[in-house]
Amino acid sequence: MVKLKIGFIPAHRQLMGEDFAVEMRKFYIKKLSKIKEIELIYPDENLIKNGLVRNFEDSKKVINLFTQNRVDAIIIGALNYGDEKSVLTIVENFPNKPVFLFGTAEPEIPKNHFFVSASACGILPISFGLKRRSIKFTYGGIAKLEDKKFDNKLDSFLRVVLAFKGFNNARIGMIGSRQNDFEVCAVDEALMISRYKQKIIHFNLLDIKYEIDAIPDSNFQVQEIVEDILKSGRSDIEKKSLYKVAKLEYLILKYAEEFDLDAFTIQCWDSMQKYIGITPCMTNGRITKIGFPVACEGDVNNALAMLIQKNLTFGKATPMILDILTIHPEKDNLILAWHCGNASIDNKERSQTAKIMYQCPWEDVFGKESAIASMEFGLKPGIVTLNSLVEHNGQFKLSNITGKMVTSTDKIRGAWSWVEMKDRDKFYETLIYEGFTHHNSIIYGDLTLHVKELCKYLNMDCVVV
Repeated sequence: MVKLKIGFIPAHRQLMGEDFAVEMRKFYIKKLSKIKEIELIYPDENLIKNGLVRNFEDSKKVINLFTQNRVDAIIIGALNYGDEKSVLTIVENFPNKPVFLFGTAEPEIPKNHFFVSASACGILPISFGLKRRSIKFTYGGIAKLEDKKFDNKLDSFLRVVLAFKGFNNARIGMIGSRQNDFEVCAVDEALMISRYKQKIIHFNLLDIKYEIDAIPDSNFQVQEIVEDILKSGRSDIEKKSLYKVAKLEYLILKYAEEFDLDAFTIQCWDSMQKYIGITPCMTNGRITKIGFPVACEGDVNNALAMLIQKNLTFGKATPMILDILTIHPEKDNLILAWHCGNASIDNKERSQTAKIMYQCPWEDVFGKESAIASMEFGLKPGIVTLNSLVEHNGQFKLSNITGKMVTSTDKIRGAWSWVEMKDRDKFYETLIYEGFTHHNSIIYGDLTLHVKELCKYLNMDCVVV
């Protein structure tokens, strides 16, 4: 994983306790440097006195330091009262970077001497100046030395920074076009470019067919993919029939590297079956597990939602695009999250065996050879977050719904689980009135706080159920 470059401003007020500020600077540099996801950029003692930002001259040097290192975000530590003018001078030079602001707790009530921190006071002029400049920021609190609340807020902020960075300038590979029947997958590509500098990299299905046909079965990497597929589950399909889907996987991963792509979406029916003779459901799940989220049915927006979820979990959980397919006919507050076999195997319910199968229903429509292959299983239980990205009239919005995958003895084809909602009617009303679609990116864990904060930085509406 590429490390985030985080600029740290150790803010000091000249009249306050310098020894305390020096001590706090060392403490937080050590603490932040231990976080494996970041590279900490900060002024050292050779650049400015004691490495503390206290005046305009210091701020100019730090601006140059952060610019040279191309920081992704800024952390402001008001180590005592802090000098707001120098801090704000730095931050206003990086207007589109997420900012984290925290202060230091007073170590004790002073006896016959002045306060050494008073950052609870000084942090207010800093936050006032950020607000006046319309600079968005995250407040990390007045932190004690060992402070779980601070650690949690900082962890959330870093997840948001990664998702913010990944969303802006995202490069989405689009294999084929969007499904003609699905208006819900239509996007405004020009708006994506102008708003977030995102790019859709288009790959024609004719070129895909030509390149697949040109890859020999003897290709070593293709053979490795076939062997790995067979290790992953019980196969109803002969080994020789898996080579074509293995070639598609090989090709998509080649595109990811050559075109520096972050995620994909694919026209998974029905031209793929008619003219190439494969079904890519299993391939989608396998590539998502590798680290390149793949959305079905030409859905660019939900490829981006999958990318957001991946980054908000530091890539430790695997997203999956599932339909909100139906409600349970008997049990209240259960909805069926389902797709035809595109989920990553690491989301499988532990006791089940993954089945490599002919895709349902394409084996009946196009014949078995064109329905290779899907990976079918029930999904594991646990808390999940459902996110869906849409755009209406130039405004993007992201839904955020939490639920719980529950175990079931039902026998359903595809990759699926019943999801328990606190209020199913409110869930459906929200999706319908807010204009969301049947596609949702689903991931294990509760991302609500992270999603809210991310939407703030992306100037995006966050719709929470």
